[in-house]
Amino acid sequence: MCTGVHPMASAYIPICIFVSTASMVKGKAETYRRAFYRYMERYAWLTDIGWIMDRRTCEEYLPKLQEIASNFHRETGRQLFAYYITSLSLETLKQLIESPYSRAPQDLNVAERLRKLLEIYRKLVEISV
Repeated sequence: MCTGVHPMASAYIPICIFVSTASMVKGKAETYRRAFYRYMERYAWLTDIGWIMDRRTCEEYLPKLQEIASNFHRETGRQLFAYYITSLSLETLKQLIESPYSRAPQDLNVAERLRKLLEIYRKLVEISV
């Protein structure tokens, strides 16, 4: 039975979502917390659901972020952030990064990388329908 919806019509894009779990701290731990936010501002999209990175960017910067989190944990005994590797539908991801409340990463190459991914997936959906 044909449903009229092609399987590719709802393409999913692999991403990482980061959410800060750290409250304000003092001393050396604050240095690590600020370093985390600097990385996020530079390399991730701030959205309603958290900081979003495409998978390639995530793989590039995750080791450094984990090192920062490890140092934070050593200072405080607490977790600095949680991250999730998942996929979002093309439509959902587009809505998130085009929201008036969204903020693009400072690194223009990283911002453009996710925009290009969205465009490539959009074209794939058009071709497959």
